[in-house]
Amino acid sequence: MACSREQYVATAKKYIGYGEHDGSWEVLRKAWDTMIDDGYIVSHWGARKGLHFDKSWHWCALFSSVCAWLSNPRCIDVVPCEISVWSLRQMANKNGCKWIPYNASTNKNSVEIGDLVLYDWSGAHNGYDHVGIVASVSSSGFTTVEGNSGGYTNSNGAYIGKVVTRSVGWSNTTVTGFVHTAFSASASKPVTPKE
Repeated sequence: MACSREQYVATAKKYIGYGEHDGSWEVLRKAWDTMIDDGYIVSHWGARKGLHFDKSWHWCALFSSVCAWLSNPRCIDVVPCEISVWSLRQMANKNGCKWIPYNASTNKNSVEIGDLVLYDWSGAHNGYDHVGIVASVSSSGFTTVEGNSGGYTNSNGAYIGKVVTRSVGWSNTTVTGFVHTAFSASASKPVTPKE
C-alpha cells in the first residue's frame, strides 16, 4: 500500500483543534518519540538519534513529520521528518524532495497538496520560523493545516499552540518557500489513516 498526498492531508486534518491547552497534542509528541526510537528517520533523513521532544519546544515541524508517519509509515520516505523548521529546509532537496523558493506569481503552478510551506515572520523570505502542510490549492492561494499555531500567550508569557487551518494568499509576505514532497504521481488512493 503506497501513501498519498491526500492521505497525508487527511491525517493532518484529524488533529485540528488538538493543542497544549488541554494536553491533546501529547499524542503527537509521543508519536515523535516512537519514531525516533524506531531509528528509521535517523538513518533516512538524518534526524538526531535519541532526541526525544521536550514539551517546552515549538512543535510545528514535529506536527508535519508525525502526520506523515501516522498516515502511513511509508510516508516518512517522502516527507522530510525533523523537529526543526531550519532542518526541514536543509532536507528540502533530499530523497526526491525539491525546494521551491517564494515567488508570488509562479508558486501557484508548482505547489501541490501535501507539500510543506515555510514561513519567515519578518517578511524577508529567507528565515525559517514556522511550517505548515498545504491542504488545498487555488488560483488565489492555499490553505494549510499547522501545528503549534493559532493559540495564545498565557498569563505566564508562554505560548499555547494548537492545530489549526490557515488561508494564505500567494502574495503573502511571510512565505519563504515550499518543500515539494516526493509523493509519487501514481500513489494509491487514500486509505483510512491510523487511529
